[in-house]
Amino acid sequence: MTASKHGGALLLEGRNDTALARAVLHLIEAHRPSGIIRAQTARQLELAPASAIGAQKGWRLPCAGLEGQKLLCFTSGSTGQPKAILRSWESWLVSFAVQRQMLAYPQTARPLICGDMSHSMHLFGAMEALVRGVEPVVLAGFTPKAAIEALRDPDLTMLYATPTQLEMLLRAAAKERFDQLAYILCGGAKLDPVRAASVRACFPGARLIEFYGASETSFIAMKTPDAPPGSVGPPCPGVEIEILDPDGMPVPQGAQGEIWVRSAMLFERYALGEDPNTIWQGGFLSIGDIGWRDGDGYLFVEGRKSGMVTIAGENVFIDPLEQFLASALPGRQICVLRLPDPLRENRLVAVTDRALEDEERRRVMAELRARWGSLAVPHAVHVVSPWPMLPSGKPDRQALGATLV
Repeated sequence: MTASKHGGALLLEGRNDTALARAVLHLIEAHRPSGIIRAQTARQLELAPASAIGAQKGWRLPCAGLEGQKLLCFTSGSTGQPKAILRSWESWLVSFAVQRQMLAYPQTARPLICGDMSHSMHLFGAMEALVRGVEPVVLAGFTPKAAIEALRDPDLTMLYATPTQLEMLLRAAAKERFDQLAYILCGGAKLDPVRAASVRACFPGARLIEFYGASETSFIAMKTPDAPPGSVGPPCPGVEIEILDPDGMPVPQGAQGEIWVRSAMLFERYALGEDPNTIWQGGFLSIGDIGWRDGDGYLFVEGRKSGMVTIAGENVFIDPLEQFLASALPGRQICVLRLPDPLRENRLVAVTDRALEDEERRRVMAELRARWGSLAVPHAVHVVSPWPMLPSGKPDRQALGATLV
């Protein structure tokens, strides 16, 4: 079975379950480029229907030169426009090996996959288990209630989730504890210390693993217990990191610059769409993150260039503001959004899923001002409920922004 006979990749769409992941694995083992796509995304891209496997529906993605063991994952990022990320199956096999090497979990460890497998992190977790010969538990759709019910299964020992999903799980769990869980893999955003402490209390026997990376890079760094506060950890095995200035020159130790990565886990290219922040250079890849390394080699990430906002001529990173607010206001979902301003070019607003008390608001805004200056203080705090989420398990910033118009 070759890709050329079928006009590109076969993208499967159906119930979010183990059978769907297994069908993709079957196609890849048959050297047929494949992936998982949501019906809404397929229609948005005007893809043509195609034959599929069993009960799964199929869509054909024409792509010149696409053949062999290739995998496609979809992401919208901050633009809201779908991008198809093309990577070799070998790059994920390397990623599986790195994860097992760093975490040393048993061959029989069984994971719960909370999110939509059209997004790479959730598909990654399901496929890693299948390659080990283990049947993962995949939620048909994420709801805190469904996740809590699944976590009561004593055979589940691993959990893949985003910080947003973990926050919702903590609320639903109330005082319930899940002692059998041994590993929690959290990606997609930084987990603030207050929320991390709550996760450890709810899952007292679990090792909380926070990893830094993206759909395009797979693992870059993984936070270790001895990592200094604020660090995302040391580079993962086989990962080279360079911190460069705008002229492409290495910055001094401790100085901020753009993070460039080289490893066997990187994606190949976008089969569909593009991202101006994603740049290749001499075998190294940048996704536009800014950070620095300390004398011991630990990596610190300040934020993305795309998350930097100019206000009255000053540059403000949104990521640290969100991390502070998440820590200062535990139990809430928080996003900071940029709105145009005729006088200052831009202004910031905060969006949360639960209202703030007046005293709480004054305290948090005063600390923001003291840490980052008045330009970093949101002009308003809006409440949005229910909280919109992307299939990846991250907040849907476009939907949040639409509520402010």
